[in-house]
Amino acid sequence: MSDEPAEKPEAKRAGPPPRSLCVAIGVGEMSGGGLGLLLAGALMIASFTAGLLGGQGSSGGDSRWIAAMSLGVGLTSLYLLVVGWGTFKLRRWARPLMAVSTWLWLLSGAVATAIVSQALPRAWEMSTGAPTPLTRLGQQLSTTALTGLTAFGGLLLPALLAWAYHWRPVRDLFHEQGEGARWADDCPAPVLALVVLLGMGVVKCVGGSVVGVLPFFGFILGGAPASLGLILLAVGCGWLAWRCLRRRPDGWWGALGLLLASCLSVLISFTHHSPEDVLRAAGFAGAELAQLNTVIEAVPLTIPIWTMILTAVGAGYLLYLRRFFAFPKKPKPAPSTPDGAAG
Repeated sequence: MSDEPAEKPEAKRAGPPPRSLCVAIGVGEMSGGGLGLLLAGALMIASFTAGLLGGQGSSGGDSRWIAAMSLGVGLTSLYLLVVGWGTFKLRRWARPLMAVSTWLWLLSGAVATAIVSQALPRAWEMSTGAPTPLTRLGQQLSTTALTGLTAFGGLLLPALLAWAYHWRPVRDLFHEQGEGARWADDCPAPVLALVVLLGMGVVKCVGGSVVGVLPFFGFILGGAPASLGLILLAVGCGWLAWRCLRRRPDGWWGALGLLLASCLSVLISFTHHSPEDVLRAAGFAGAELAQLNTVIEAVPLTIPIWTMILTAVGAGYLLYLRRFFAFPKKPKPAPSTPDGAAG
């Protein structure tokens, strides 16, 4: 009986495997973040090149879209670099952040894999008409390769990282030896996932402000008004992320209002306009516009239907999260006393 308590701490402290795993993951994430920053720089150079060559055959939207992609890749890579450093150094906030980020990565990867596997064959059919047997074989190989790459990057890789960050020895290692602030530990994981989603909204809006196109309640805003609106939206998403991290009721109400307003805006806008109108406002024309239209039309379901599905899922998730926020509790009514009990 007395030997058992002595063995348990020893087993707990057998930490080289989880520590080595954290070092390997941290190095891998920092390497991925560094490569992403290099890619963002290359994309930014490409955007300037496309802008300079805009009058020689490329569409006017090329440089803006490449610059937006550069910003998105750069900010995401910076996040991966910082969290990878936190994992390498065993900072307490790194494990909860990456634990929820990998689940969001996995969910988005599942949707992306399903869309690619369904949309790509339809896009081939719509663009080529009746292909020869050799062309059909090439299309099938391309579809298989792209679906496999999407599944690897969107399913297998985040699944492995999710397992690693949720593995009990890794959790114990961060709990016992982790350093730094506990702000991520103190936030429930479902709420932290909402904070990360709002952070992704900031990245998306900042990148979109470079393109300068915003469908807004039936109007397609372009240029400076669209960019200003998206920057304000990015600031709003950042403020909501901070309030939700602190689990304040105004953060929850703001997230719900943003979700419902975005859904209503998309539904009204794409009732009066087609995706082609938005792409044209973004500067695409000619063959590029036709190719993008083919890809959009090949995606199962339409933008309004996707919007309603995602809004329903998001609203249900927010209703579930309400229990974690510091809403004032209603006072319980005083128990009623039977007549004559006072006497």
